[in-house]
Amino acid sequence: MSSGAIRSLAHRCAVSALLREIDHREFARGARAHRLIHDAALDDLRASGRGAILASFHLGPYLYVARPLVERGFHVVAIVDDDALGRARERWEHEAARMPGRLELMPLFSPRTLLRAVRALREGAIVAVFLDGGAGVAGPGPDSGRQIEVQFCSMPIRVRTGAAYLAQRAQVPILPAIAFRDSWGRRIVEYADLVAPPSRDDPEGAESLLRAILPWFERRVLSHPEQWNGWLLPMLMWARTGAAPSANRESVEQTLARVRVLLADRSATARLIADPVRVGAIERGEDRVLVDGARRLVLVTSRLGIRVMDAAQRRTRLADLPRRIPAERAELALEVTRLVLSGLASIDEPDRA
Repeated sequence: MSSGAIRSLAHRCAVSALLREIDHREFARGARAHRLIHDAALDDLRASGRGAILASFHLGPYLYVARPLVERGFHVVAIVDDDALGRARERWEHEAARMPGRLELMPLFSPRTLLRAVRALREGAIVAVFLDGGAGVAGPGPDSGRQIEVQFCSMPIRVRTGAAYLAQRAQVPILPAIAFRDSWGRRIVEYADLVAPPSRDDPEGAESLLRAILPWFERRVLSHPEQWNGWLLPMLMWARTGAAPSANRESVEQTLARVRVLLADRSATARLIADPVRVGAIERGEDRVLVDGARRLVLVTSRLGIRVMDAAQRRTRLADLPRRIPAERAELALEVTRLVLSGLASIDEPDRA
């Protein structure tokens, strides 16, 4: 992919993130999806009189995959991350109260969730599960639940297998569903045909079922890549990170000495640069990390590291850093050295050209 295409994708990702926040607000106000694709699957589900697993991905306005079911009178049990549960409960349940059906939210990691979900399926409810997100290197870890590593959109990610195991245990079908925005910004919700569960005595059935439906999701994610959370927050999907950067003592001392000179020389034109499409910084509460998407690196950093990365993305002159970032010059020099040796940033010196 060319650098121009990558930057275009990055811009579309930023727009998608803004639209996603609008989607959350509009969901609370009762905004409806503009169009449904293959909603005959919902008629088949109604005719079966059975429960089902609604399996989806965090693509586009993903909240809306369950909404048409609640609007048609189904009882939907949505299993969501604990963080999302706290943010979404009030507006989701408040809006659902005005629909013919019923929406119930359950925490992903509660020990009672599995039993409650199986009971709900046997009672004819629809259990909604998002297969991606929260299972990657930034999530609880591979030992915290049923997950497998798969190749998805040309990268290794972890996906949850709980949906397939629930379908197998309760002997109910899976209904793949996805939501996205078209080129005009309209919300679209698409359903696939119902997929029959594997037999209870098939030890490999759940995993095989999951692998069988993933291509359906992958084709739609690739059609709207900027709308997938896997690009916006890749650590939540990655199955593993790349190798940690390393440097020997000699390279550290040489780079540190060079950086100290450039920080002190007011006439030097050297700039600290970092590609904002490839690398970035994320702050959440007390957690601060630097991310290199191309190499799948997630590196713990400090507030100073965040500020230096921001300066690098702005192609700031090294001589201007002490004036723009309030820190001891020795600490600043060490932070710049770390970014350069880890490959997250580089020093552009036109005078040496």
